[in-house]
Amino acid sequence: MPDQDDRQGQNLGPVTVARLDGREIRSKSAALEGIGNVLNFPDYYGCNLDALFECLTDLSWLPPGEVRLIWTDAGVLQAVDSTAYRAIVATLHDAEEEVRHSSVRLFTVDLRHDSLL
Repeated sequence: MPDQDDRQGQNLGPVTVARLDGREIRSKSAALEGIGNVLNFPDYYGCNLDALFECLTDLSWLPPGEVRLIWTDAGVLQAVDSTAYRAIVATLHDAEEEVRHSSVRLFTVDLRHDSLL
């Protein structure tokens, strides 16, 4: 379950922080499933890049405000499957850009490459 942060996200409300522990994420499917789990994606989430983008640009099941995804040890997937890593990161950044000017919600991603395996 995402945490509520007491900081304000561009006057949109509280910041919801979701933390994805990347130490065991070694495949595209594991990353997509993990993101869906930490952000409480609805049951219809299809665990593919299109569904990821769709859910990230909606997030209506979470409180209004900023939603921040912190993916620690993201370098693990990057080292194991750089193609999957690049595709997922591109989708995350595309979603970030899509909602950048929203008056209700803001999505941001923080990739942390704490370790490499």
